[in-house]
Amino acid sequence: MDKVSYRHREAAYGGEKITLENRRLRLDVFKRKGGWGWGELYGPEQNGERVYLGILEYLGEIDLVAFAHPMRLEAETCEIIEEAGKKTLRFPVKMQTPEEPCMAFNCISPVEGMVELSLGEDDPGVRYQLRLTGRFRTGFRYLRGPWLRVGAYDGGIERDDAMFPGMEWLIGDEWSSGNDFHGPNNSLRVAPHPHKVHIPMMTVARKGMAVTLEWPPLQNNVTVVSRMRSPQPVFASPNFIDRRPEHILGLMLPTAESGLKENTLYADPPLMLGRNTLMQLEACITVTPGRSLDAVVDWVQRHGMPQPPAPRWARTQALDKIAAALNSNLYEEGKGWTYGAERPRAWIVAKPWGKEWRRHWHMYLRFIEWYAQNGADRRIAGELAQKIEWARKQGTYMDRRPGLKGPGVFEMLRWYSDEELDGLARKIIATQRPNGDFPYDPQQQLVHFAQHAAFADRWKPFGLPGDTVLELCMTPVMLLTMIGDVLNRKEYCEAARKTLDFAMPIERPAGGDWWECPLHAPNLLTAGHAAIAYWLGWKTLGEERYLARVRHFLRAMLPFTYLWQPEEKDLLYETKPLYGTTGWHYMAWTDRCVLWQILLLADFCDQIGFDWAETDPALDWRTYLRGVAVAGMRWLVDHTDPHWMFRSESQDEATRAGAADMALADVHDPVDDMYGGIGLRLEPSWLASLLVKMPENLEARKG
Repeated sequence: MDKVSYRHREAAYGGEKITLENRRLRLDVFKRKGGWGWGELYGPEQNGERVYLGILEYLGEIDLVAFAHPMRLEAETCEIIEEAGKKTLRFPVKMQTPEEPCMAFNCISPVEGMVELSLGEDDPGVRYQLRLTGRFRTGFRYLRGPWLRVGAYDGGIERDDAMFPGMEWLIGDEWSSGNDFHGPNNSLRVAPHPHKVHIPMMTVARKGMAVTLEWPPLQNNVTVVSRMRSPQPVFASPNFIDRRPEHILGLMLPTAESGLKENTLYADPPLMLGRNTLMQLEACITVTPGRSLDAVVDWVQRHGMPQPPAPRWARTQALDKIAAALNSNLYEEGKGWTYGAERPRAWIVAKPWGKEWRRHWHMYLRFIEWYAQNGADRRIAGELAQKIEWARKQGTYMDRRPGLKGPGVFEMLRWYSDEELDGLARKIIATQRPNGDFPYDPQQQLVHFAQHAAFADRWKPFGLPGDTVLELCMTPVMLLTMIGDVLNRKEYCEAARKTLDFAMPIERPAGGDWWECPLHAPNLLTAGHAAIAYWLGWKTLGEERYLARVRHFLRAMLPFTYLWQPEEKDLLYETKPLYGTTGWHYMAWTDRCVLWQILLLADFCDQIGFDWAETDPALDWRTYLRGVAVAGMRWLVDHTDPHWMFRSESQDEATRAGAADMALADVHDPVDDMYGGIGLRLEPSWLASLLVKMPENLEARKG
């Protein structure tokens, strides 16, 4: 027998090895003494050698109630098929022979099936397919398919980063399911409900390569009792499941929607596996140069941005509905638009230059002005024009100054004089530290959110005084560059450049919901703010090196966005705000969606002329924004829609009478499909301004 080297330290080599290989990766498949097999994964060559990345632990594993412990699925033989540049390995699997034969099955394997591993010359990864049939009626606790041990037997738990979209974005020595950004009651995310996962993939990056396990989100395991449509992903980085120095990426059945208690790894009580019942698992193992976000981008480029579903209403009908609400229930005579006095998030960074810049009800007129000029219902358009005339008298409004380097201007800047903007910029710079960053000061910054801070401090503070985070750097840059551009003040732009250069090494966006959540939690709003800040730096400072940062942070919004949805729920292009919990124990945002942030970001970018598709043509951002607009329509309150009201947590008299109609709900639960936070009556004009830019061929949902 030729000497064969292998990495697995706990497998008895059975003398046979087969390799699947192309330029992207290599998988060596070994036979144990009991049968095939395990795999060892290698990436592309570095310095003339393939880079070892981890172990595929088995072809499968099943835990049946009739046996004392889980048993591997093994094959005595392997059929090799090579055709059309693709190599396929077929393993007829049975349950491994137990130590003590089980007389209940007359020493016959209670399950049998086929595992296929295949790789073509140009394939992005190794395709895994398991089909397993029960031969007897028996109970089972789990069936595991691909089980990747990334970094096993290779120098500990070191990694570059890791990502489980919708759940985790790990850097440094952070643990998945850790308490960094959640309280203990919210932290476990090892096997979440499949509907909470944003993209059907998970990845760990080490040695400059991202190892990814991806899967078709809808797989046919449906019976009258199982309801198993989606596989159950399992993510542990590092591997706290087995307490090993490695990282786990795995798929299993059942799922948290079909008999598994969420974040457990076996069904209790067990489920019944019927005679001739077929269970299937499909997946693909890929290797992408770079970090975890590069793997997400690779997934999007290969699969494409998903096409949005049919919208709730036709585009023009939605615009008419929003305009009608802004002309009636969302307007109060003598006060203006009373959907709430939400501050623009770009403006809340520190107390000395926060509270006095609070938005007033009359200030945001962008969509209302558009409808007054272009709206289909001319009666409503005329009445809105009168309301605009009243609003203009509530403050000093300035037209766009000539000679700006940027193609547009943030509308809020129009309401302040040059002297006021100059004073704001000086206050910002006064808080800037010598290296360019801005410190976290809970005494200053949380003054408007004392309730959240006090609640959090009973457990632990959101952050420590003096900490810095990307959000606290990017929002000052946005203001300094815009004010510097408006006032033609070079020193303000140079202060912004100093901060942008300080933040260049930062990869993960964090801090965008600092007013109520852990400061360092990965955050969608920060990703958008960072993209805007670097875009402004690119345009106003002429720094081409900032363009790569613009694209990076645009793409950093993808892991917070649903790029799939289950058959029975509309989730596509909804977003989660962060991977953390309000007040540590109140609302875990890995469990809830929030849409206003992505709508605000899209509207902000449109105001200043930041075209995502032109800036990052490698991704289909136009479809992304169309998807966000279609999702936004689903979030609009409408007391005349019984289907929507059935899913509204708010059933108070005012909501049922239409007081909140066409305002955005604040939260959506992807599991129970309920909308909440209706009383906040969030700004619908951000969505309306996005809809204005959409094509006319958005057709209403049929039926």
